[in-house]
Amino acid sequence: MQIGFFNYGIAWVNKHGAYLYNGQSVSDILEKNGRLRISAWSDFIGTHPQIGYLPKTRQLMISRSASTDKDGDIYLFDLKTQSWAYGDTKIDDAAKQSNFINDKNGDLVYSQADGTIKK
Repeated sequence: MQIGFFNYGIAWVNKHGAYLYNGQSVSDILEKNGRLRISAWSDFIGTHPQIGYLPKTRQLMISRSASTDKDGDIYLFDLKTQSWAYGDTKIDDAAKQSNFINDKNGDLVYSQADGTIKK
């Protein structure tokens, strides 16, 4: 499970779903009107999923895994439109990665095992 803190509250992901706690209640952002929005979620999530916040676009970015066992695919959740988008091979998976963090400019960054910083 990976947890992220951001302007809207706290978000986390695991093999069962993607969740948002806004200070009042928890909502499963994979569901809308009782229906699952991404049916292949359990196939998407790897052993070490990550979640990060993109403050400039108000989006959550979820990667499959911080390890090298997945293909660098991501999902973006737009907090304004409450919509999901899929990104094929958007993260370099040649090396293990650190957790996502936001730098002083608000950009989402991570480090690879060799020390390379990726934005």
